Amino acid sequence: MPWNYVAGGPVIAGSLLLVATAFRLFRRAHTPVPTYRTPTTLVTDGVYAISRNPIYLSMMVLMIGLAVTLYNIWLLALAAIFQQIIRWGVIAREERYLEAKFGEDYRAFKQSTRR
Repeated sequence: MPWNYVAGGPVIAGSLLLVATAFRLFRRAHTPVPTYRTPTTLVTDGVYAISRNPIYLSMMVLMIGLAVTLYNIWLLALAAIFQQIIRWGVIAREERYLEAKFGEDYRAFKQSTRR
């Protein structure tokens, strides 16, 4: 078995575990996952205590795992581009919205938790 399958497999599995954990925390808090729906609760525990954006992080890790598994430099380059699009096109808008909706609670979350 080539090294890239051995290296990429755990990365992909970790990505899937991360996103599943994030989704479970949203369900437990009774707040929607889709970004087009209005959040009802600010989730700050579990994986959200480590990263404010574990779902986007898991997407990035998945792309890197696939790039390693498929031994494809273009997927790795696409992951870098994807990261910038998500950072500036999605996360920046979400953060403004969440700060307006949750106020001081979200500002405190931003101070205590990395993006």
